[in-house]
Amino acid sequence: MTTVVLRDLEMARNFPVQLPLDSVGASRANTTGCKTCGGRLEEVLITTFSCPVWEEWPLAVDGWSCRTCQSLQLPRFLEAEEVERLTSEGAQAVRSGHFPEAELAFRRICNSWPRYGPGRENLARALQYWLAHEEEAGQPEVVSRLAQEIERQLRDALEGDGLASRLTIVSGLVNCLLRREDKAAALALLAQELSRPEVESAKLQELRVWVEDRGDLYHRGVALLEPRIALHERPQDDGQAQIKQGIALLERHLEAAPESWPAMWFAGKGYQALGQNERALDHFRRSLALKADQSDVARECAITLMKLGRFAEAIDVSRQACQSEPGEGGLQANLAIACLLGEQLEPALEAARRAVELDGSDAISASVLKLVQDVREGRLPPPTSAAQLGF
Repeated sequence: MTTVVLRDLEMARNFPVQLPLDSVGASRANTTGCKTCGGRLEEVLITTFSCPVWEEWPLAVDGWSCRTCQSLQLPRFLEAEEVERLTSEGAQAVRSGHFPEAELAFRRICNSWPRYGPGRENLARALQYWLAHEEEAGQPEVVSRLAQEIERQLRDALEGDGLASRLTIVSGLVNCLLRREDKAAALALLAQELSRPEVESAKLQELRVWVEDRGDLYHRGVALLEPRIALHERPQDDGQAQIKQGIALLERHLEAAPESWPAMWFAGKGYQALGQNERALDHFRRSLALKADQSDVARECAITLMKLGRFAEAIDVSRQACQSEPGEGGLQANLAIACLLGEQLEPALEAARRAVELDGSDAISASVLKLVQDVREGRLPPPTSAAQLGF
């Protein structure tokens, strides 16, 4: 197959593609000779790929070229095996982070079979992965182009055929509308979908509630924070700007859903990563009030109290957490540390022994027990701050 790269933006913009969606063309099986001279036709790909024009006008149109008079016939319908191969190549390109190559593969499918809904869906999904990557890299212009194109492809997918799940497309389109802060349009789309026959009404109603609560802000905020906050034994990563952006998204979500305890917890972790322990504590306390039996919430609340030197409160929170989950060795170890900092050596020893009993293979619990024993027997001075213990 011959590839023709259009390097001129205006030429690319004016190049004919398969629009509207019900346009028709020839495939390998039914092609004839050149309509102009009757000469032999060969496959050709007209594209802007591999040149700067692609970023502004990504074009990929399969067609026929006459070997005699060089005229073009458009479009060429890809065969089923070609669609399958390009789908596989596009998916592999996404997994490898080669997003332009993925877009090329899926655009060829969409331009060949405009009403093939799964092709549009695959292109939109590939662009979504690309968008997430560019957001991470801080490329707003690229993000804007990709966001517009994702919405366009999802809308075309809804008008196409062969979709496995219309709800998946609607959900993606709702996300696009919320991303550009058009909550009213998202709710209108859901109302329109609910009026259709044979819809998944229960799931659409759940999605409507999610829109009302701005669940998109929660997911975007968590996506920014999760790789950059300390979780259990994993240290936090650098990325102050992304942490602040993630917190801002979660705070906006909490305005719409004030009882979202996971959002409070993640925002607290974000403030903790920024060293803003008072604000972190406020969010952990609010989260704990809504979800008293959640060990991660109690753990972070107690740790933050220890960082602030409020050891008596940390002991109370840790003890309540241990009562809620008596079989959790990590909570017992936290209680032991809080008691040690609060100069309650006997309760500290009891909690440390209990932590080791619950999980004898846990190195942290074993080190906490040894620390408490060393302090109790005078081999080490008692710690006076959480920072001395590595918090």
